[in-house]
Amino acid sequence: QARSVVGVDFSPKAITAARDLAKRIGLSDRAEFFLAELCTAPTLINRKFDLVFSTWGATIWLPDIWAWGEVFSGFVKPGGRAYFADAHPSASILDDTDDLLMPKYSWRTPADCPDRFEEDTTYTGVDARIENYRTFEWLHPISDHLNSLLRCGLQLEFLHEHETIPWKMFQSLEEIVDPVTGKAHYRMPKGRVQMPLAFSMMLYRPKESQL
Repeated sequence: QARSVVGVDFSPKAITAARDLAKRIGLSDRAEFFLAELCTAPTLINRKFDLVFSTWGATIWLPDIWAWGEVFSGFVKPGGRAYFADAHPSASILDDTDDLLMPKYSWRTPADCPDRFEEDTTYTGVDARIENYRTFEWLHPISDHLNSLLRCGLQLEFLHEHETIPWKMFQSLEEIVDPVTGKAHYRMPKGRVQMPLAFSMMLYRPKESQL
């Protein structure tokens, strides 16, 4: 159990929801949440941490994966760890049309030419329409994620690829329920060619590192 937790997000509503949740479960004295863009976070949070955690849809909003790596790794203290998990880039380039998965997006999105989407529904499943429905996204390969952290002094502990993902990335995926947590995950149906849908990695900063 963590002694204290610090969270960062660029959405005011997300920060408000996080603070409300911490208050409801009695952890507001140990959980802080900061409203910040990626590159301004270090100016607001002048601390190093035992574990820095970033997952599921964090880097797709960022044109510069190298800036992300510098900020993300910068919060890891000597002896600390950094954990990251997200959709697998080999799956993210695909689009499902008529139950077929076909390559549609570049494996490395140019910073000045993002993928543009206009969808007025939300991935959360809530039956509501989004007012600001236009989004811009950037895909980054695993090598760029990893190298952006290695060049900042972190060392790799493990890199894993996974056949399941915690949301229905494609309409053709089938739901499976984790017998331990009871949470739903999704994978390619049995009898279909299997592919990695997600990846995760843990890195660490050596105890003798000088920051």
